[in-house]
Amino acid sequence: MPMPTSLIPVPGLVLPAISAGSPSSKCVAIVLHGLGVSKEVQIPEVQRLKASGLHAVAIDAPHHGSRDDGYLQLMDRVSSKFEKHLMMLSIVLQQAAEVAALVSFYRGQRRKVAVIGISMGGFSTFALLKGKILPDLMAPMLASPDFRCPERIDGMPESAIELCGPLDAAEIESNICLFMVNAGQDKVVSGSGSEKLVARLKAQKNYDPERVQYLNYPESQHFMRPTDWYDAWDKLTDKLSRLC
Repeated sequence: MPMPTSLIPVPGLVLPAISAGSPSSKCVAIVLHGLGVSKEVQIPEVQRLKASGLHAVAIDAPHHGSRDDGYLQLMDRVSSKFEKHLMMLSIVLQQAAEVAALVSFYRGQRRKVAVIGISMGGFSTFALLKGKILPDLMAPMLASPDFRCPERIDGMPESAIELCGPLDAAEIESNICLFMVNAGQDKVVSGSGSEKLVARLKAQKNYDPERVQYLNYPESQHFMRPTDWYDAWDKLTDKLSRLC
């Protein structure tokens, strides 16, 4: 069933969004969709979060859904996977800046904020790790903190945008709450970057295993098996309920 779109004002722009749950809830969960779709794809997850007592908000990524401006059509005409990857990363970095502003907006209402991103939205969630405004919980799913193109052109040096992922950060904030999900049979996004990030966090003095959770479903592909997908969301909503 369609959900009405609202407009959320943040500094410099107004974000189209769909939402469910009480706006007076002490916790808000921001849901970020994947490449080539729109906020409406996440209606089932928004409704699930509402049922858990949260105020859930899904927004359109730059160039997607109600913000379509032809950029995705241009991406479709590009044959190079390397070039497509760089174009996706430009969306990721723009969205990370917008979501940071949205987190700040909700923090101004004295609320806790979680950001949940799927696929491209997961990359945007990981990108928040390099910013100054961190949500109370970040849940990147089917994404990687390593922004390098998985299919490199022979002889092509790594570009600056590929090296701006959190795995290449000189330091990573240790007091973070992370819930990461990957799929073992995923041919689109490898879980190796998340595994490296977990290992790096474990090596830090203030590592707290209660705050960092990593799940890898060995039999799932990028479009996860329903049983695995629902299991991951059950675990995530449980973590959110304890956060709030």
